[in-house]
Amino acid sequence: MLKTLEGMGYITRSAAPDDGGGTIVHFSDRGRAAYRKMADILQDIEREWAEELGEKRFSELKTLLGDLWDTPLVR
Repeated sequence: MLKTLEGMGYITRSAAPDDGGGTIVHFSDRGRAAYRKMADILQDIEREWAEELGEKRFSELKTLLGDLWDTPLVR
């Protein structure tokens, strides 16, 4: 996956100093822009869902989805 992201210009990779075979991964300018866009979209979705459900119910939904994240259903 890293090779694909690097090929598309979203990240750069370099060898980690003093580490036998480790790699340091950095966002490129393009990668940082894409990350910011994704974060903006997520904030918009969360705002819309909170408006629809109400803050309390939306908070409960986020908690429940977080609980599911650590189950075999997500793996």
